[in-house]
Amino acid sequence: MLAAAVAAVMGFLWLRSSDVFALEELVLPEPRYVAPEEVREALAPYAHESLLTLPLEEIRSRLEAIPYVRTASLHRGLPHLLRVELEEHEPWARVRGKEADWLVARDGTILERFAGKSGSPPAEAGATPLLVPAEPAQLQAGGHVSELVLGSFEALRALEANWPADYPVKRVTVTPGGDLSVWLESGTELRLGEPSEVEPKLIVALEIMKVYSRDGGTPAYIDVQLPSRPVAKPR
Repeated sequence: MLAAAVAAVMGFLWLRSSDVFALEELVLPEPRYVAPEEVREALAPYAHESLLTLPLEEIRSRLEAIPYVRTASLHRGLPHLLRVELEEHEPWARVRGKEADWLVARDGTILERFAGKSGSPPAEAGATPLLVPAEPAQLQAGGHVSELVLGSFEALRALEANWPADYPVKRVTVTPGGDLSVWLESGTELRLGEPSEVEPKLIVALEIMKVYSRDGGTPAYIDVQLPSRPVAKPR
């Protein structure tokens, strides 16, 4: 009995260290944003290692270090197969950095430089208003935007949900103190102030814009920092 148990243990140890279960085949997803070569590069150090001893958590961390990868999961398929599944970040906002504009996910993860018309940016991110901090920071793919910028996403979410295409937005600016302004393509500035109660502020601003439109005019600015006491200045 003891001899059989020892033999079983020795056999398992031999399998772990032999090529019987060597990693030879990968099943990779067809991601929308992650380049296949990025996945292969992350997995390259583990080629031909035994599936039984693969450090799955370490590999998962390497995959999730790819900017567009939100989560990664790995599944062994004996004798030689490793299946990779990825959940990707979606580019949602554009943020002005010190040297370039960047695509950013909803959670603030920085994804890549915005290519503009010269490249092939995702349509949904290309249509998102540009967020311009008063003091642009040095950004890099895989990092995260500042808390100040993340807080201003409230304005982008409200614009996305409620603002009509009749009054296209050019950019959203944020001061060092966190005050927000929405700049329309027409040149009108919507002064929102603090990133709180953004939705009711935009509702009030929209009603004022409609009044000006009916009269054939365009306001220079609409101040809705106190939505109950809005101030508008005509051009």
